[in-house]
Amino acid sequence: NMLAPLKTQYASQKPPNGLQHPNGDVFDVENQFFRTGGKQIQVIMQDIYTNWPYDNLGMTDYLAKVTTMVTQMAADANHSNYVYVPFNEPDWIWYNNSDKLQTLFNDWKTVYQKIRSIDPTAKIGGINFSYYDSSVYQQFMTFAKNNNCLPDVTTWHELGNDFFTDWYTHYNHYRGVETSLGISPRPISINEYGRYSGDLGVPGNL
Repeated sequence: NMLAPLKTQYASQKPPNGLQHPNGDVFDVENQFFRTGGKQIQVIMQDIYTNWPYDNLGMTDYLAKVTTMVTQMAADANHSNYVYVPFNEPDWIWYNNSDKLQTLFNDWKTVYQKIRSIDPTAKIGGINFSYYDSSVYQQFMTFAKNNNCLPDVTTWHELGNDFFTDWYTHYNHYRGVETSLGISPRPISINEYGRYSGDLGVPGNL
């Protein structure tokens, strides 16, 4: 009764058996979401971890979790409507120093390839920074093109007042990156939005 009139088309949920939130498991919400007109669910894969910021137990641990998650989701009837989002705000979680940027890119490639090996038709979203960093997105898309691991959906967050003044600058810069690299335009998903003060948690404002 609530979802249908809102015509919600896109959602972000935690993965199967994710521990980050008390509810919102993709398997729990997907049937009702798609039945009421939903088109796509982004699965925030690091929400498999209990703590925030996410526990950093190393890539071996994370890849094992990725294998389990993707195997479960690839077998689900709705898997064609998922977007796997391997990293959430990696600019300050796990990779919060500029000297870790190349490590992030390499880990993106590793997780990307793991997902594709299990679900060849997977849609993958990233790199999901907490804000639009023009320099990093230029470097990331260059790396991703050169290493055959381009995201199917490009994601970042807009959580500050600068959204109102800088959104078109961010958008135009990103489209310019794609053009300069000869990359076909990706869908852009701002999968977290709203000002820290005054919007988040206030549905009317959002």
